[in-house]
Amino acid sequence: MTGLDKKTILVVGPKQNQNMLMCHYLERETGAMCVPSKEGYKIPPDRIGNGSEARLILWDCQDIGVQGCLKELDDLPEELAHDFVAVFNVNPEDGLEKEGLAKGLWGFFYEHDPLERFPIGVRAIFNGELWVSRRIMTDYLLTYQPVRQEPVKEKATSSTSSAADFLTEREIEILGLISTGATNADIADKLIISQHTVKTHIYNIFQKIGVPNRLQAALWAGKHL
Repeated sequence: MTGLDKKTILVVGPKQNQNMLMCHYLERETGAMCVPSKEGYKIPPDRIGNGSEARLILWDCQDIGVQGCLKELDDLPEELAHDFVAVFNVNPEDGLEKEGLAKGLWGFFYEHDPLERFPIGVRAIFNGELWVSRRIMTDYLLTYQPVRQEPVKEKATSSTSSAADFLTEREIEILGLISTGATNADIADKLIISQHTVKTHIYNIFQKIGVPNRLQAALWAGKHL
């Protein structure tokens, strides 16, 4: 199954042969253009392919661990904030997923994950979904969720008024499901609607509450719902 022919993936890390094999596999399975790093953790300066589209950067953590990856990511140029960044070859014992999410990572692929999980995760991330377990997502939300405060009376905006003032009942329902870590497919099954309809609702929700992704939407929901 393909479908990502207008997307670009960068596989970054010191193992050139692994990066090349990974790219061949991902190109075949997803249809995306995949570019292997030729200089370790250095990101190619030119935006290959559709330059206006967010890329997915897959960052190899096998030799330096997630902590080492996070330090490398701290030094990335600001223009990469437009891209999706996920890490692979992650040791599940590192336990740094929450810190990674806080730094903006979109997904985690573990050392012993079967290769077949990569195309699934890649599609999910390009679809705006975090590739992380519900347990980790829940732990993250409990750690970083703002403390609820009594509302202050002021001019109503998307950040200060009640969600019911500008979100429909269906949008509030979907936002609540997003907060539990539900995928588009999960939401579609639960609400008996198409995934296309779910995507449309989520796009409208993001626009109304002024967030760029599901994680920020979940944090917004924790504060306002």
